[in-house]
Amino acid sequence: MFGAPLQMIEPLDTFMDLSLKTISIAYAVMMAVLFQVHTSGVDFWWSPFAKIVLLLISCLPAVAAFFPGWAGKRPMVATAAGGMLAGYCFSSAVIFVLIGFGPGQGGVGFMRVLLVLIPLEALLVVFWFIVWVRSIGGKSGKIVGSVLLAPVVALLAAQFFVDLLGQEPPWYVGGNNTQNIVPENDLVKIDACAWRYRSSNGRFPARLSELAHWDSYCLEDLASGSHGHYAYRYEGANDHFRVRAQRARNIWVVDRPWNGYESGESGLVWEWNKPQSLVPISIGPHQYKSYLECLRNTQAVARGTLRSIVTQRKCEVLDQFVSDNEIKTYKARIVLKAMTAQGDFILESRPLLYGDVTIRSYVADRSGQIHATAEDRPATMADPLADEREFWSAIPGTKLK
Repeated sequence: MFGAPLQMIEPLDTFMDLSLKTISIAYAVMMAVLFQVHTSGVDFWWSPFAKIVLLLISCLPAVAAFFPGWAGKRPMVATAAGGMLAGYCFSSAVIFVLIGFGPGQGGVGFMRVLLVLIPLEALLVVFWFIVWVRSIGGKSGKIVGSVLLAPVVALLAAQFFVDLLGQEPPWYVGGNNTQNIVPENDLVKIDACAWRYRSSNGRFPARLSELAHWDSYCLEDLASGSHGHYAYRYEGANDHFRVRAQRARNIWVVDRPWNGYESGESGLVWEWNKPQSLVPISIGPHQYKSYLECLRNTQAVARGTLRSIVTQRKCEVLDQFVSDNEIKTYKARIVLKAMTAQGDFILESRPLLYGDVTIRSYVADRSGQIHATAEDRPATMADPLADEREFWSAIPGTKLK
């Protein structure tokens, strides 16, 4: 069946083998360049060791081109090489289009590499198809298995290429044990459990194991001291404790000093070794201060409610009113309490669920001074002043009009 095509292909053996090797070398070089061009996936996550291993895997079709005698007799090898390149080519084209139509000017260098890489991958697919035709040698019995292998390999290669350039290594965002893990929230949960322990025992636990032994249900998945690919180190003594979250060391991932977060009895979270760099884990504090400023700009509130004042002042509301004087924000609730004829007021904020994203409670009056506590109770004016850095304003659309 394939006799005539083979007679036409055989005189071109030398040319085809030389072309296959030359294009394979160019493909391998461009793949190496791809690992050096700035991308959020390759630069941000993969360690030098991982880059070498992943580059070798990506270049397997190019390596196979230098063993024509071996690959030319095995249809499965030719199909696997062609399928990998077809998957890479498809993924490269999709990524090229997504970057090209995406906002901003980022990824221009990456697009230039893909612009060279895509034609090389397409040419190699054609050449490996020719190798496959030669390898079956006119025997139709070898066709079925190799043809079925091609789409499977292409799909796996496409997924591999996407994961390679993803925002995080695939095992950090996939699977039941690692999905949606936010270490900052885990730290707050540990903070809440430590405070509950203190309310019952008069002191903070010295170790995380002590806290887990006291109430394993409070810590849930954190009782072992690890959660997914994050490890938690806890140190406590009487009235103080500190807990640190850091990614477990992994030869595949770049080990960066910012990889960790830290918290303590304050319930605040900051970057490890950067106590001045608070991590905004909840928009609740920002919203609380927005409503506080709205009330402070009102001359008299004695006969008004929080709803009416916010409406009259045209303060922007992105939250749900539970009642005239209570607002439900993300993970917190804000309540307008005491009011006087002179326009004085008390505005409180409490977590909706203590330990879920936040444990901080706030209270303030017309003076604008915000007091806060990490204990599971309403804040009072006797509590320490809140840290101004808690009330970040990086959320578009939440500023007062």
